[in-house]
Amino acid sequence: MSILDPTEEAPLLRLHKALQHAPLFAELDAKSLAAVERQLQLLALPGGVPLFRRGEAADA
Repeated sequence: MSILDPTEEAPLLRLHKALQHAPLFAELDAKSLAAVERQLQLLALPGGVPLFRRGEAADA
């Protein structure tokens, strides 16, 4: 598991585009969308690696 470098532009651009097209965020203005993006943490997992397992304690 690795956390992506937040200064890396390509993942951030993909995140921005994904949020713009997600129905939940599609109606947000640019300022509000930017505020949402600042609260997110990008995380990259190798294929097949689970994000969480049943029974694991939550971290949030």
